[in-house]
Amino acid sequence: MQLLKTIRLHINQLFPERQLLYRSQGRVRYISLSRNVQLGMCLLVLMMVGWAGASWIKMQPYTQVVASYREALSAKEALLAQLSAERESARTYAQNLNSEISTLHVQLSGALNQVAEIKDAQFTLMAQLQERTKGNADRLEQAIKLTGLNLNTLGGKTNTGVGGPFVAAGTPVAKTGNPFTDMNDMFEDSVVKLETQMNRWASLEGLFEHLPVVAPLNTGHLSSRFGKRQDPFTNRWAMHSGIDLSAPLNTPVYSTAPGKITFAGRDGPYGYMVEIDHGLGLTTRHGHLNKLLVKSGEQVDLHHKIGLVGSSGRSTGPHLHYEVMFQGEPHDPARFLEAGKYVFQK
Repeated sequence: MQLLKTIRLHINQLFPERQLLYRSQGRVRYISLSRNVQLGMCLLVLMMVGWAGASWIKMQPYTQVVASYREALSAKEALLAQLSAERESARTYAQNLNSEISTLHVQLSGALNQVAEIKDAQFTLMAQLQERTKGNADRLEQAIKLTGLNLNTLGGKTNTGVGGPFVAAGTPVAKTGNPFTDMNDMFEDSVVKLETQMNRWASLEGLFEHLPVVAPLNTGHLSSRFGKRQDPFTNRWAMHSGIDLSAPLNTPVYSTAPGKITFAGRDGPYGYMVEIDHGLGLTTRHGHLNKLLVKSGEQVDLHHKIGLVGSSGRSTGPHLHYEVMFQGEPHDPARFLEAGKYVFQK
C-alpha cells in the first residue's frame, strides 16, 4: 500500500492537470488535459515505441537474409563475369585453332602434292632404270644366243633362274588410303622389280664375261671360215675347226676373254700354240704363232698379249688360226665375234 501511495504521489507530481492555451479568431481559448488524459497519451507513446522496437528486433533476421542474398548475387555476378571472360577466351582459342588447322590443311595439301610429285618422279626413275636394265639384260641374252650356245646350260647348270608374273614397270599396287604408306609400298614393289632385273642382268653379265667375244687381232682380215672347206695342202674337203685371220708377221695376238693358260708350246700342225681356259667349259686356241709371250698356268685378263702372228706348223703363210670350243666341241668363232660387235655397238 505504501508503494502504491508513493507511485500515486509521483504520478500526481508528473502529470498535474495542464491547460493548453491557443488563439483562435482573436480569442484565447484553452484545452484542459487531465491527469488521466496525460497518462493515456503517455501509455500510447510507450506502446508505439515498444511496437517499433519489437518490429526492429523481428526484422534483424530478414536483414541478414537480404545481406546474404546480396552477397550471393554479387558472387553470382562475379562468376558470370568470369565465365563470360573464359567463354570469350575459349572463342578466341577456337578461332586461333581453326586458323592453325586451316594453315595445317594447306601445308598438308602442299606436302601431299610434293609426295605425289616425288612419287611420280621415283616411279619415272624406277621405270627408266627397269627399262634400261631390262634392255641391257636382253642385249646380253641376245648376244649369248648369237654365239650359238645354250643359255640355260652354259657352264653345265641353269644360270639365269628368274621368274614370277609379269607386271609392267610403274604398275601401282593396291592402295591402303594412306598416301605415305601407299607410296612406300609402291616404291618397294618397284625396287623389287628393279632388283629382279638387275639380278638377271648381273647373271647374264657374269656369263658374258667368260665368252671370247673380242677379236684376237687389232688388224688383219678373215682368210678362211669355220666349217667345211678344201684343204689348202690336199684340196680335199675337210672340216676347219676354227677361222684363219691373215695378218703381217709378228702382229700381236691377244686373249679374247679372261682365263688361265692351259697350254703354251708347240703342238704338231698348230705349230706354236696358246690354249686358254675361260671357265664355264669354254676354251680358245691360238695357233701358228711365231713367238709365245705367256706360260702355262699363267692367269690373263681380257686383251692380254699372248704371242705374235707367225706361220709355224701346218701353214701356208703368216696368219692366226683361232678356235673356240665349248665342252670340247668346236664352235664358230665368227659367231662369238658377231655377238661382241652386237653388244659393244649397242
